[in-house]
Amino acid sequence: MPFPRPHRGNIRTALIAAGVLLARPSPEGLVLAYLAIALGSALHLLAKGTLRLGTGLTTGGPYRFTRNPFYLANLLVDAGILLAIGRIEVAAVYVPLFAIVYHRTIRGEEAILERLFGDAYRNYRSSVPRFFPWKRPLPSEKAAERFSFSNPNLLAGIEYGRLVRFLEAPLIVSLGSALVRGLGAVSPEDRPLFLTGAVLLASLFALERALIAKLRDRRSVAPRALRRPAAAAALLAVFAAGLVLLPRAEIAGEEVRLAAGGAIGLALLASLVVPSRGASTVPNRLRCGLACLFSAWFASVAWLGIAGAAVFSVLALEETSAAPPH
Repeated sequence: MPFPRPHRGNIRTALIAAGVLLARPSPEGLVLAYLAIALGSALHLLAKGTLRLGTGLTTGGPYRFTRNPFYLANLLVDAGILLAIGRIEVAAVYVPLFAIVYHRTIRGEEAILERLFGDAYRNYRSSVPRFFPWKRPLPSEKAAERFSFSNPNLLAGIEYGRLVRFLEAPLIVSLGSALVRGLGAVSPEDRPLFLTGAVLLASLFALERALIAKLRDRRSVAPRALRRPAAAAALLAVFAAGLVLLPRAEIAGEEVRLAAGGAIGLALLASLVVPSRGASTVPNRLRCGLACLFSAWFASVAWLGIAGAAVFSVLALEETSAAPPH
């Protein structure tokens, strides 16, 4: 069986797999990783929300600064994964591979664009850098396109799920490498942090799938029974009970536990008594999620708060209006 030829999709998968086996993550590296991924995600969103497929040459928005903002965004995301891995040897192998794969991809796309748009593309190519934005940007009067959330690239729904997927990669690297280093086990002192990360990863995965189901597939993301106020009350009661009953760090005394349970109780009361504007219950769902998150933080049960926030975020997504099919 021939070895698969490297391309944009499988080199990132290989990078994450290498990270699971070799990573030495640090708190500082993870902070820098998420900063890089946040920048890459923002550029990815801008590029996709500006790109006009099938209607002409796109030269507006981030395309004024670089001819390939989408691929530059990928570099920032992959740089974030490398920062999470924290191994210079992995970066030394991956960066040249990234350059080779993307150079080949960009050259092929440039040939297609030149064939489609002729002199218009050649003039654009002479004014705007291929990758890094080191030149003066293209004058705005020469670029008609503007970013829009109604761009078909975003209305299709897959891009929002992809942005959430970017956030999953450092967690996969960190949690996976912790299991590899511990040969499948996690030390007792690391278990609370590991559990928090695992629940956060599961929550991000659930949100990713919910976004795709709602926006791309136009289907419900939660059972109908969970959308009722009584179900929200029951869920909040479960999280409040968990905050009171689950073992916590020593700093979580009885007063903190009671305060945490009381905060969720107040959020429950507000959600049931204070009406939302219009028919939407989205503000109530988000208020419940925030109550779970902050109450659990005060009670030192971070993973439970993350789970609660994820549940109510998915319920809030269910109440939003999907874009019409196209």
